Amino acid sequence: NNLVPESWEDRLVKIRPVIDHMRKNTLKFKFLIDEMMVPYKGRKAGSLLQYLPAKPKKSDFKIFVHAGVSGFLYDFFVYMGKSTVVGATQIPLKEFGLGTNVVLHLCKTIRNPPDYVVYFDNFFTSLSLLTYLKDSTGLRSLGTIRKNGLMGCKLEDDRELLKRGRGSFNCRVDNDALLAIVKWADNSHLVMPVGEVKRSSKKKGRQISVPCPQIVEEYNHRLGGVGLADMLIALYGTPAKSHRWYLCIFWQLTDIVVNNSWLLYLCDTTAISPVKLKKLKTFRLDVAKGLIYPEKQ
Repeated sequence: NNLVPESWEDRLVKIRPVIDHMRKNTLKFKFLIDEMMVPYKGRKAGSLLQYLPAKPKKSDFKIFVHAGVSGFLYDFFVYMGKSTVVGATQIPLKEFGLGTNVVLHLCKTIRNPPDYVVYFDNFFTSLSLLTYLKDSTGLRSLGTIRKNGLMGCKLEDDRELLKRGRGSFNCRVDNDALLAIVKWADNSHLVMPVGEVKRSSKKKGRQISVPCPQIVEEYNHRLGGVGLADMLIALYGTPAKSHRWYLCIFWQLTDIVVNNSWLLYLCDTTAISPVKLKKLKTFRLDVAKGLIYPEKQ
């Protein structure tokens, strides 16, 4: 509290040193961009709470994160509305939409962009974003896209595509922009080679093999990083309650740090020798014991 300036606009000022310290350290390690929700039952946070009627929990804090396939979180920022200010960097909403600007902001911290591929869902994807990332940084990207974001690109109609059978696909390529759009028929890089995936068939009563473009298989394989991080936090999340709403975000960050540490432990230990690895619960308990009884370490 003694470090808080008399005049301040940052509503996260009480935990800003923790946020800055955590971002500084997670960026040391070397992608997937998505949102992470932080549960909160109170009403004191005001406009920082995001109302999401389609979610099981209607009002939560939202954190946009940049994670790896393993669930390791590399970068993040707490969303505080469309005029979000992260440090001294304001998202230029007039130039792009919110989803695009979230991606651009989180991609700034990627080292050697041409060596990586970033994945995101249809909330973030636009053809202008894919082009901008490639042209400005050399960063390759892949994501699902909504029909209203195709900018006039005509793909085969859903009915016509399904008439050709499950697993059929249609592709459009812009050789000048080096962009490819693929539409794949299922119930729910490059198009070639076409692999196969297993899907349940009600008619045959068993699983069948369905043709699947490599670009779709690649996207499905890579997209689960943020979901995995969410799952790991939900397993043994810190059950702390407080009237100070910002502590909910603080404990979420603490859980993220522990999960990142466990993932690094798995990676480092496996590389050294084939020993029995600690599960996440055991690892968290050991961390707690080390903090409570440091003299025994």
